[in-house]
Amino acid sequence: MKGINYLLILFSFLIAGCSGSNNDALPSTNNDSTGNTQTTVNPAPVSGVYFIADKNAYRFDELYVTETGQTTPRKLSKLPDYGFDLKVIDFKLSPDNQWVAYLIGGLFGGAGNELYIVPTVGGEPIFIAGDVLGQVPSTNWYEWAPDSSKLAFITYHYTVKHNLFVTNPDGTGINRVSADFDPIDHSSPRGVYKSYWSPDSQYIAYTGRLGATSQYELYVVRQNGTDHEKISQTLSANSLGVQAVTWSPDAQKLSFLADYNAWLDYDLYTVNRDGNAHIKITDNSVVGTIGSDYRWSPDSIYLAYGASLNGGQTFEIYTVHSDGTNTIKVSGNATATQGAGGITWSPDSNYLAYLADFATEDVYELYATKPDGTADIKVSGLLVANGNVLTNYAWSPDSSHLAYVADQDTDNLFELYTVKPNGLDNVKISGPAITSLGQIDEFSWSPNNERVGFRSFLLTNSNVELYSVNRDGTNLITNSGFLDINRHVQSFIWSEDASSMVYTANQDTDNVIELYAVNSDATGLVKISGDPFLGGSIKKYQFEN
Repeated sequence: MKGINYLLILFSFLIAGCSGSNNDALPSTNNDSTGNTQTTVNPAPVSGVYFIADKNAYRFDELYVTETGQTTPRKLSKLPDYGFDLKVIDFKLSPDNQWVAYLIGGLFGGAGNELYIVPTVGGEPIFIAGDVLGQVPSTNWYEWAPDSSKLAFITYHYTVKHNLFVTNPDGTGINRVSADFDPIDHSSPRGVYKSYWSPDSQYIAYTGRLGATSQYELYVVRQNGTDHEKISQTLSANSLGVQAVTWSPDAQKLSFLADYNAWLDYDLYTVNRDGNAHIKITDNSVVGTIGSDYRWSPDSIYLAYGASLNGGQTFEIYTVHSDGTNTIKVSGNATATQGAGGITWSPDSNYLAYLADFATEDVYELYATKPDGTADIKVSGLLVANGNVLTNYAWSPDSSHLAYVADQDTDNLFELYTVKPNGLDNVKISGPAITSLGQIDEFSWSPNNERVGFRSFLLTNSNVELYSVNRDGTNLITNSGFLDINRHVQSFIWSEDASSMVYTANQDTDNVIELYAVNSDATGLVKISGDPFLGGSIKKYQFEN
């Protein structure tokens, strides 16, 4: 993905065709439900910022893209000419930036949705599934395969029958991949509940109620609908079933929680994607409830999870190999009223961070440990009385630092800090706040690890502005434009190359949220959402992938 520099002219090969065709489009192959090969012509990818807004009519939200180097949006969606109060309610860009899928809903209080796909170069949207009139299956869940080869979606029928389908990006080869389910009429929904693409795009896992009971079981199927298998084991009569399903990052295993033996008595399991090697990961020596907040290490070697000692009130953190061996408690010792949670792996898998109130009850501090339990230390700084570390801490992409928000120096003034995972170089990076309102509302690392962006009342009582700063606290700058009194930056994102930021704000017009782009050095500020309809606002936005 390229960063946005609005001082450059758009490259000539990113030209939007009104028909969606492109001379440089390359064919790709997909297998249909019979295993035969189909050829799909893929349009060229389009870089820019994609967003939903009611630009042309109040509350009639549509999907737009402002391409790299441009300031005028181009509309991608097309609302049906029937009904009223129809709008685009969500979109998902394919990872290769060639297609965008979106939902239209809003009729009869949102009772039904329609799913469309459109090339990012533009063209006629392709109807995939659903009906806002509610007479045929609607859809609420949809997800691109990580390699962009397919879009999966779940239909929701008014007779509470739920099915899982996949389609090629151009709308061809629609194929139901979920299994048939018990035809007995039940008052509760039947069929597919949630679905999960494997990281290699070859398989889809899903949970569902396909049998005569109301229990959730786990299934895996290839993206072309073959090799369908139920991979969860037999449940006891009163079990709720499988939940909290996650693929290992290497796509070889699935992990999940299940109460196989007794109602709500959950354990953590792994299983190969072909159904073999079904293993209970939870060590029998770990007594108590297993929390749903478990995490794979990015290298797929470990799982980390929390287990309670006294019926779910406090938790300690454990790691275990994916084959169920070598369970280790890596957090400090919990008491009846103190524990740990908020597990996050470093991107390189060398550290695990978590929050705990080990020192003082209800005073949470930030800790880091090696997966084997060594080097477990508190990395947040000394807190003032009544201070706390908030839950929205984050690793830098290169794993060298943690950033966190805490009222570390002044009670009730939440500021931004960075620290190394060994506890060294703890630095406040948000600068001196001139007001007690100067706390951090949101922050994120730049993808190149060098800077942290954040929203704050830092320098004024009347405006939430956008700032960025080096990770050592130097070179603090204001990235947002001039804001009148009581106008605020609402949200922001970094470009993938960290060269620019995009943010939403009522910067020019009160009560109208618009979209702006600015270079990371605060130069080149432009509005990229065009002229809004009176009262219109940005609903959702993202850079190209």
